[in-house]
Amino acid sequence: MRLAIRPDLVDHCDIQIVSLYSKGEAFYFMNVYLDAQHMAIDLLSREVDRLPALTYMGGDFNTQSTDWDPGAATQPRSAKLLLELASDLGLELGVPLVPGPTRFPFNGVDRPSVIDLMFVPTREGHALRPNIDLSLRGTSDHALLVVRVPIIPECFMVE
Repeated sequence: MRLAIRPDLVDHCDIQIVSLYSKGEAFYFMNVYLDAQHMAIDLLSREVDRLPALTYMGGDFNTQSTDWDPGAATQPRSAKLLLELASDLGLELGVPLVPGPTRFPFNGVDRPSVIDLMFVPTREGHALRPNIDLSLRGTSDHALLVVRVPIIPECFMVE
C-alpha cells in the first residue's frame, strides 16, 4: 500500500490526513489536535462536504464531555460539534473495551479525564473497540489508545 500525507484535503497545523492507497482503493485516516479555541472542529465542520469518507479519526480533542467521560460536568458546544462532524463523516465514537481516563495530569490537582478519542466507521463501530494501553504511556500524561482497523482492499480478499 502507498502512504500519502494529504494537505490537499485539509491544510492546517492541527489536522493531518494520510491515505493508504492500493489497487484503486484509498483509506483515509485523520489525526486531530483540538486547541482551546476549537479551531480544528470549526474548520472541519465548514469543510466536511469536501472531505472523503474516513476510515478513522482520532486525536487529543481536549474536550471533556458527559458523552464520553462520566466524571465530566457538562457537554460543551465543541463536543456536540465533534459528534455531529463524526456522524457527517460516517464515523462514531469508538468506546474502549474497558472505559477509563486517557489523560493523567501531572499537577496532582486536576482529575484524570477522557480527552483522547477515536472515531471509527459507523458500520463497524461496535466491532472496532479501542483499548487504553497504560503500559505504553511512558513519561507522557496521555495513555496510548490502540484499535485494529481492517483496511484490506477488496482486490486482496479471497472467497
